[in-house]
Amino acid sequence: MKKAAKIFLKLASVFFFLLSIILCVTSLERALLPYNSEGRYFDPQVNVVWDEGSVFVYGFLAAVFFLVSILVLFLQKYIKVEK
Repeated sequence: MKKAAKIFLKLASVFFFLLSIILCVTSLERALLPYNSEGRYFDPQVNVVWDEGSVFVYGFLAAVFFLVSILVLFLQKYIKVEK
């Protein structure tokens, strides 16, 4: 049973790490957009207005999910597998 828990925690760690990478890339892409003086950018291809405040939110979530992935990875190391 503990072996299954370790595998699950490893998979969860990989999931959170990949999620943090995706959010980090999204944050960097949004940071490079040419915002106007009101902090907005209109994308005419998809008819969406991006707000400059979303850069902070994406970056914050990327950091949180990265820390969660590290925490889960260390947590699975403390589970002892019985043979």
